[in-house]
Amino acid sequence: MELTFQAHVESVSQLVRLGAENAADSTAFIYDLAQEDLADAALLLRDRPRPVDRTDAMKALNLAVWVSLTGDRTDGIWGAVPFEERSSVVEEVLGREPATLVDSGPVRINRLYCLWMPGEKATDIYCKDASSLSGYQQKAGLGPLIKQVSNLSVLYAAIQDEKNILAASSPSLELPPVGDDPFLSRILAAGSPGLHYRRYAWNGKQLFEGTGIFQLADGTAALLRVGVDASSLIDMENRTGLRQKVMGTTALILLILSIIAAQAFSRWQSRGEEEQRVAAGKEEQNRHWQAIGQMAATVAHEVRTPLSTLKMIGQRLKKEFTVDDRDRAEFEVLLALLDSESERVNRVISEFLELGKPLVPARRRTELAVLIGGCLTSLSLRASLEGKALNVVEPVPAGEVSVDPERFFQIIQNLAGNALDAVRKGGKVEISAAHSGNGFTVRISDDGPGMDPGALLRAQQPFVTTKSHGTGLGLPLARRLVEAHGGRMEIRSRVGEGTVIDMFFPDAGTEEQKETR
Repeated sequence: MELTFQAHVESVSQLVRLGAENAADSTAFIYDLAQEDLADAALLLRDRPRPVDRTDAMKALNLAVWVSLTGDRTDGIWGAVPFEERSSVVEEVLGREPATLVDSGPVRINRLYCLWMPGEKATDIYCKDASSLSGYQQKAGLGPLIKQVSNLSVLYAAIQDEKNILAASSPSLELPPVGDDPFLSRILAAGSPGLHYRRYAWNGKQLFEGTGIFQLADGTAALLRVGVDASSLIDMENRTGLRQKVMGTTALILLILSIIAAQAFSRWQSRGEEEQRVAAGKEEQNRHWQAIGQMAATVAHEVRTPLSTLKMIGQRLKKEFTVDDRDRAEFEVLLALLDSESERVNRVISEFLELGKPLVPARRRTELAVLIGGCLTSLSLRASLEGKALNVVEPVPAGEVSVDPERFFQIIQNLAGNALDAVRKGGKVEISAAHSGNGFTVRISDDGPGMDPGALLRAQQPFVTTKSHGTGLGLPLARRLVEAHGGRMEIRSRVGEGTVIDMFFPDAGTEEQKETR
C-alpha cells in the first residue's frame, strides 16, 4: 500500500517541481526582458546629442531616475529617492557590471530597478519603477502556479526553507518550522536528491508525505513537501478503478499546471507587447513634436522680421501719408486689412511655436469656480455682440484644482471660441463642470451643425480648419495642454446635433501625490 502512496506522491511532486522550475524560468525571463528594456533606454539616451531635456526624455521612456556621475559630482533627476539614500543607491548600482540589472539593497528599498552605462565624459545611472516588475512576478511567479495543485487527495504542496513557507497551495497553509521537525532537518542538512516518505498526522488527518530537496534561484536549498490524504488513497485502492483515478488525477493536475503556465505567460507577453507599443508611440509622438518645434522656430525667424517691417510700413502710411478725400475710405480699408492680416500671420506663428515646444504647466491650487469665471468675460462679450448665447451650467462644484491658470484660460478660450464660431446667430454654447472620480470634468457643448466622423477626425489634425480666419492649430494645441496637465480630452459630434468636448483633469491631491513619488 505504501508503494501506491509513494507512486502517487512522487507523480504529484514531479508536477510541482516542474511547475516551480517553469515559474523560476519565467521569472528569470521577466528579469532579462526588464534589463533589455532599461538597457535600450539607456543606449538611446546616451547616444542622443547633449544637452537633452531630461524631464521630457525620462517621461517618454518611463524612467524614474537618470543621474550622471562626473568625478565627485552627481547631477540629474533622482525622482522620489531621498537625499540621504542616494549615495548608497549609487554604490549598489556601480558594484555590478555595466548594463546589468540591479534590484537589491537600497535599490529595492526605493522600489526601483537600475543599471549603469559608461560614457565619454560621465557615468550615467538609469532606473525605472519596479512596481510593474513586481506585478509580473506575482502573476508569473512560483506562488500562483503551486496554488493550483490542491485537490481532494492532495491536501497541500509547499516549498519551505528553514524559516518560512516560500510558496504553498493555500495562502493560509500552516506547517511547523523545519527546525522543529528532526525528519525535515535531516533531509535539508543532507541535501541528498530524491524523495523521502513518511506517515504524518496533520490537522487531525493521517497523511502520507513526500519530501525532497528543491534548489532555489539563488543557489540555496529548500524543501518541497507534498501531503496526500492517506485515508482517501486507501479507500481508492480498495476500488477497482484505483489506477484509472490516480492517472486521471495526475493528468488533471498536469493539465491545470500547463493551462495556468500558458495563460500566465500569454498575459505577461501581451502586456509586455502593449507596453512596448505604447512606449514606441510616445517616442514617435515626441519626435513628431520635436520636428514641429524645430520647423516652427525656423519659420518664426524667417517670417517675423519681414512681418514687423510690414506692420511698421502700415503704421507710417497711416500717420505720415495723406490721400484725396475720394480715396480715403479705400485707403483706410487697405491699411486695416494690412494690419489685420499681419496680426493673423503673427498669430499663426505664435500658435505654431506653442504647439511644437515642450509644455510644462506651472500648476497652482485654485478654486474651480474662480477659474471658469475668469475665462468668461471676453467670451461673454463676444457672444453678446454676435447675437449668440454663452451659458455656464450651475452650480460649478466647490473645491480646488491643480492647474496652470494661464494654460487653463488658453484651453477654454480656444475651445469655447471654436464653439462660438460653429453656432449660427441665436445659437447656444454651454460650459459645465462636475466631479469625476479622482478629478473633475469640464464640458463645452454647442448646438451648431456638428460633424460626421470623417470631418471630426480631420478637424483634430494640425492645420486643418473650416474657418476662413482659422489656423487649424487651436484644437491640437488644446489637446496637448490638457494632456500636459495629466488629463485627457474626448470629442463627440453628430451632424445636425452639435459638438460636445469633455476634458478630464486630475484633482489637486492626486497631482501632489504623483509629484512626491
